[in-house]
Amino acid sequence: ESNIGDYFTQNTPLLDTYSGAAAAYSLRLLDSSYVGSAVEVYNGSSYADIGFNVFGELDTVALAAHCGSNDGFVSKWYCQSGNSNDAVQTNTGLMPKIYDGTTGVVTQNDNSKPALLSDTGDFLQATGAITVSNRTNYQWSVYSLTAYNYYPPVIGLQLSDGHFDTSGRPLTATLRSAISSGIATNSISLNTTYLKHSYADTVNIRSYLDGNASPIINVSDTNSNWASSNLEIFASSATIQAGIKLSEFILWQSNESDNRTGIETNIATFYDITI
Repeated sequence: ESNIGDYFTQNTPLLDTYSGAAAAYSLRLLDSSYVGSAVEVYNGSSYADIGFNVFGELDTVALAAHCGSNDGFVSKWYCQSGNSNDAVQTNTGLMPKIYDGTTGVVTQNDNSKPALLSDTGDFLQATGAITVSNRTNYQWSVYSLTAYNYYPPVIGLQLSDGHFDTSGRPLTATLRSAISSGIATNSISLNTTYLKHSYADTVNIRSYLDGNASPIINVSDTNSNWASSNLEIFASSATIQAGIKLSEFILWQSNESDNRTGIETNIATFYDITI
């Protein structure tokens, strides 16, 4: 069944081929050796772990059974990297939504893949600190916007200025301007699923959409304001975090430039994204 499911869903576990991620969150199975659940879901009165079906996709049948006519919210997004970096939210009012009691599973609009929705500053905080002193940070995420905001999406490492950006870099005014300009210039459309790759090194921040060679964000920044920190999924600010659906986020702290094409092909194939 795993073999048949792999073929018809094109869900080859990404980390089977490209291992070593520091953190890995997804609503699909990323590692065939992973035996945990995808998410923990709060239905308004109780919590339940929701795993994967035989095809390595989110078990939406179990999700619907747990939530019924109630909305469902993610209290924990389990990390599949093996590094115990589960992303958690204990405040029920700040949990991203994954199930609607009327319409069912929250999905991306254009490919019907399950997603977490942050619409009012909902966020999850990783339990384990990530060392960022080497400033090597390669990230891929699958997201869509349901409303325009500063940047797509706010996923990164909180540094000493208390802000975030999409590559774990300090969010200075220069970066904020460049990010906002990058979104406007590249005409990011609402309710369209994108594959975003970002990386940071000792001098640069770059972000790319859908495998394009030209970055939407291209900033030189030698800011050395780095420290160990906890990864945050989405960001705790409704003013910059309104309307984001996220299906997958993976972070490596190694240079993955040689693997970029393979990583993006795997992700794009599963999420029906043209690259």
